[in-house]
Amino acid sequence: MVKVSGIDQTVQATTINELLVELKIDPKNIAVVKNGAIISRKNWSDELVCDSDNIEFFSPVGGG
Repeated sequence: MVKVSGIDQTVQATTINELLVELKIDPKNIAVVKNGAIISRKNWSDELVCDSDNIEFFSPVGGG
């Protein structure tokens, strides 16, 4: 089981890229944090999703 944005979920994905597809998250303007570390976009296809991982997705918010 993986914690995604604070919610425990059972997923089939084995990489960050696969997780984004499975969860139907548009990767265009997001950052991914896995277990407290920012994962570079170029590594999403290689970064494994494992049981007990804590994954958060962040997107910029404009304002002034």
